[in-house]
Amino acid sequence: MIQNVFKFSNSFSLRNFVTSIKSATQHLKINQPRPETHPHLIKKGELTPGITFDEYQQRRKKLMENIPSDSNHQQKILRFQQASNFFYYTGISTPDSICTFEKEKNNKFKYSIFSEQKGKEYELWWGKQTQKEDLKKIFGVDEIFQIEDFQNFLKKKLEKYNQFFVISEDEHISFRITISQIITQIKKSQEVKLFNAVGFGENQRKVKSKAELELLRKSALIGSYALKKVISKTKPGMIENQLAAEFEYHCKMQGAEFLSFPCIVASGINGTIIHYLHNNQVLEENDLILMDCGCELYGYSSDISRTFPANGKFTNAQKKLYDSVLKEQENLIQMCQTGVTIENLHLEAERGLARALINLGILKPPSLQVPLSRDLVHRFFPHSVSHLLGVDVHDCENLPKNQPLQNGTVLTIEPGLYIPNDPDIPLEFRGLGIRIEDDVVIHGDSPEVLTDSVPKKTQEIESLMNKEEKK
Repeated sequence: MIQNVFKFSNSFSLRNFVTSIKSATQHLKINQPRPETHPHLIKKGELTPGITFDEYQQRRKKLMENIPSDSNHQQKILRFQQASNFFYYTGISTPDSICTFEKEKNNKFKYSIFSEQKGKEYELWWGKQTQKEDLKKIFGVDEIFQIEDFQNFLKKKLEKYNQFFVISEDEHISFRITISQIITQIKKSQEVKLFNAVGFGENQRKVKSKAELELLRKSALIGSYALKKVISKTKPGMIENQLAAEFEYHCKMQGAEFLSFPCIVASGINGTIIHYLHNNQVLEENDLILMDCGCELYGYSSDISRTFPANGKFTNAQKKLYDSVLKEQENLIQMCQTGVTIENLHLEAERGLARALINLGILKPPSLQVPLSRDLVHRFFPHSVSHLLGVDVHDCENLPKNQPLQNGTVLTIEPGLYIPNDPDIPLEFRGLGIRIEDDVVIHGDSPEVLTDSVPKKTQEIESLMNKEEKK
């Protein structure tokens, strides 16, 4: 019999701290929202907000269908390190859990969960734990095991076969054993061939379902609303972290559970630091503020960047540099069509930003003696112009950058220019950092910008920042 086992590990994350169940439904011991207990969050038929039981079931089925089968006796193991992968295929928020799928000849598979059943002391501190009967009843799990049983379970499976596929074999799970440790033990008695199978899940996750797109739209809408509020209230004398706090407040007031990542609020020369996280400087009168932020709604993330003046008015130099980045971003968004690759987009961004730097006098025009190299552009634009977006902020990171994008793929478009405070740079541009980022869905030749409600043109930003109610 050909058998395939797929393993997912749900590592500790904020997603584990989901709202406890109301006392009216004590018979359902489950540590995440249900339609009966949280009708304001989740509809009947949904397993998690916005995603139905059937969709989770189809995800598992599609994964198993895409895994190769043949007559050679093989054991195939997929280990997903990120909690997001576990969540994508199960919808379960229980921490320290493992999921396995065992595929049989008839293309059916057994769905099992290994988890630690904790006692009343745990529930006193952390709330109710999802019980075995509810994992079967609500989530459609076939078999439930104690997490301590997983080591022996895996040993028995692996001892029958000499080939298997692994996604990330080095993460420790709660009972302090890793797949790599088990494999090492098995290798003492037989030869085992390992294959990296990271692409199976990511190839499935890259194209979003209608339900996923709707959640991404809502996440983007909340993040956009919050960022507009921040921009409208910004003024000199504030501290960067106050802008971050304002963003988080409005996101959560609109229903977001978490931030996608810690807010970057980089004022003045801090804007030339790609991942500036100190957020402790005072906003000065003529500072530009580069803000990179996003929120998470029921597991789906938004990611937005805007650059705006602390005092509500761009200087001439700031406007010149900003408009150059905006022009290239608008060009790249129009390129977001079926078949384009992230590699295509990045090469175009480099070309476009190089032209802008030459026009601004920051770079010298190329010549036969001194051709324009990518290294010269990299000095001012050192990061990728795009990444996929979904359950993770940087979704499906292992997919090749030259893979054509399909309808339903969601990605960011985020060109930027970061001008160092160096003597070879024209004085007016020194220390300026600008990034403009939007979330985009591929729809044939008509890209959908999920974050277009946040102003980007300089006059629109200035108008928002100088409304009468701000004064």
